Amino acid sequence: MERLRKVTASIRRLAGTKPPLSADQRRSLRRRSFCTSQQQQQNPPPNSASPPPRTPSKRDAGTTAPTLWNRFRAGMVDWKTLGVISALGCGVLGYYSYQKQRKLEQLRESQTKTVSGKAKIGGPFTLVDTDGNKVSDTDFRNKFMLIYFGFTFCPDICPDELDKISAAIECLGSLKEFVQPVFISIDPERDTPERIKEYLKDFHPKFVGLTGSLEECTAVAKKFRVYFSKDQTLGDDYLVDHSIISYIVDPTGEFLEFYGKNVSASDMSLRLGNLIRDYKRQLKAAGQG
Repeated sequence: MERLRKVTASIRRLAGTKPPLSADQRRSLRRRSFCTSQQQQQNPPPNSASPPPRTPSKRDAGTTAPTLWNRFRAGMVDWKTLGVISALGCGVLGYYSYQKQRKLEQLRESQTKTVSGKAKIGGPFTLVDTDGNKVSDTDFRNKFMLIYFGFTFCPDICPDELDKISAAIECLGSLKEFVQPVFISIDPERDTPERIKEYLKDFHPKFVGLTGSLEECTAVAKKFRVYFSKDQTLGDDYLVDHSIISYIVDPTGEFLEFYGKNVSASDMSLRLGNLIRDYKRQLKAAGQG
C-alpha cells in the first residue's frame, strides 16, 4: 500500500498536478483568504483607482438641477433679484406681443389696401356725325355714352356687337332714355358720313355715327386704348383687325367700365341699369332728380 501511494505521487509530479488538499488544509486556506479580504476593505492600497462617478439619471436631473426656484429656496436669490428677473421677462414678452400684433396689422392692411382713382381711358374728342356736323363729347352730357369702335365693311363681328348693344338698350325699358349709343369709325377712309348713316339703319335708332379724318379717328381710338390694324394685302377690299369692346362713359364724361365680346346683351343691360339707377339716386339726393 505504501508503495502504491509513492507510485501515484510520482505520476502526479510528472503530470504537473498537485496532490489533493486535506479537509484541515482547505479550512485553513479559506480562513486566511477571508482575513486578507477584510484587511483590504479596511485599508485599501494608496494607488488603487477610485470607482467611476455615477451618471445622474433624468429623474435625478429634475430634483438636483440648480433652478431659480431652488436657488431662491436655498437663499441664493433674494426677492429683489427675483423681481428684476420677473420684470425683464414680462418686458420681453410684452415687446414680442407688440411686434406680433404690429406685423398682423401690417399684413391686414396690405391685403385690404385698394388703389384709388380711375383708369385713364377716354377723354375729349371732336368728330363729324352722319349729317356732316361737328360733334364733341360735351354734346352727350347728362347721358351714358355706350361707345363702340368699328367699321362698316366689317363682315360679322361689328354687326353682331351692334345687334347686342341694340338688344341691351331695349331691355332697359324706360331707362334707355339715359343711354346714348355711339358708333365711331376706325376706317374713316371708306366710312363716309353718308355710308355710316345708311349702315346704322339696321340697328337701334338711337345710334349716332361719328367719323372724321384718319388722324382724328386714330387719336380718339388711342384715348380709349383701342387697337386696330389695316390688312394691306387685299387692296381696296381690306379688313381692319380691331378690339371688340364697348365703353361706358358717365354723364359727366368720365369712363366707367367696358364690356367685352363675352358679355351678353342681358348682362350688359343689367349692368347699365344698375349704373343708371345709381345715377338717379345721386341726382335725387342732390335735389336735381
